[in-house]
Amino acid sequence: DEKSASILGDRAFARGRKRDEPLGIIARDGHYPWGTSEVHNGAHSDFALLRELLLSEHTEALVEHAAARYATYRARRVRVRRLTDFLKSATMLAVALRAAGAPVPGPTRSDVTA
Repeated sequence: DEKSASILGDRAFARGRKRDEPLGIIARDGHYPWGTSEVHNGAHSDFALLRELLLSEHTEALVEHAAARYATYRARRVRVRRLTDFLKSATMLAVALRAAGAPVPGPTRSDVTA
């Protein structure tokens, strides 16, 4: 819309951000028409207090939880990798045996098409 674009000007639909400026991930401070907010300034925000509270009281629990989740993830990935490696090896062995003319147990082409 041209009308909404002219009303918004060069402002993007984000907290105090103009077009082509980095997202709020880089800078937590916001610039608004009515003033500026500074996240790490205690007079403007409780963010620093909340961050300190959460990190000081729950860091050990967060680390333990992350370690447990990673252990579960890693065990699953190792199982999948072992199975994949086994299937690849078995397939390569079967292909090599067939190429050498040796009988290979399992379905043949005639069994599959019949």
